[in-house]
Amino acid sequence: MEVPGSSSTISEEQPRKQEGLSDTRTDSVKQSLISSEEWLQLHGLKSNKLTLKQILSQIGFPHCEDYVVSLGRLVASRYANGLFPRIYTTEDGRVYNLTAKSELISQYMEHLTQAVESYKQRMDWLTSNSRQIFGVILEQCITIVLDFGGMLEEELNLCRDALTMVLQEQVAHIAKFNVIWVSQEPVKWQENAVPVTAPSIAAAISWVEKLPFELASSHTSRLEALLEAGKDEVEQGSEKMCFSSGGRWRKLAAHWPRCGGWWLRLPRPVWPQQTMVGAVDRHECEQVNTEL
Repeated sequence: MEVPGSSSTISEEQPRKQEGLSDTRTDSVKQSLISSEEWLQLHGLKSNKLTLKQILSQIGFPHCEDYVVSLGRLVASRYANGLFPRIYTTEDGRVYNLTAKSELISQYMEHLTQAVESYKQRMDWLTSNSRQIFGVILEQCITIVLDFGGMLEEELNLCRDALTMVLQEQVAHIAKFNVIWVSQEPVKWQENAVPVTAPSIAAAISWVEKLPFELASSHTSRLEALLEAGKDEVEQGSEKMCFSSGGRWRKLAAHWPRCGGWWLRLPRPVWPQQTMVGAVDRHECEQVNTEL
């Protein structure tokens, strides 16, 4: 039986399927770009009724006890002695009698195993690729200030790789962005923050790749670049990030009185060529978490 136009129909459906897969991947990334607090509200043990107290209330009941004035102490009931397995919880100090069948307990074991795997995946994601260097960018509008002063020439390509990574992985999913290079005079990629699109991300990456190597910048140059970032006509509450060499994260309260921002300084010695995720020492990450 002849089916006219069947091949063209199939060829049209294939791109649609590919677009659907692409949209699914994009949605998945956007869903991941949330704060840990929001993530726990969606996937945490408490929100999924998987804390010890919540589980025990479903598979058993607390053993009754009451204060007897004449004895001057708590007295536990004896009606369930030997009838049920018991568990003592250190969380609230209560004793629970377990009444659930093994099938229900097995279901909770499966749910907890899935929750542990979900936590592991989240931690792996948080400490991978650009997130290990920059953290998770939650702001919808940012200005990145590039300070390559004091850097060895052979390190410049590694910095470009890191910037390319964060632009592709994270900045691509926010609303607006801009980039400023610390030089003798601040060099802005765009006069003001621009909407995030595939062409604008590609153009920013190309611009970063063409930045020349320059000797150490002065404190004045850095301050001028930060002030330029503060003039950027972006939405109120936008974030500024400074990318530098040596040192660690610190807040720009003193140097940036009118704009909230973060200063990211990459540790020396030279990062390993084979991987970018190993660039930041875990001790540095712990210090970041403490400060944040």
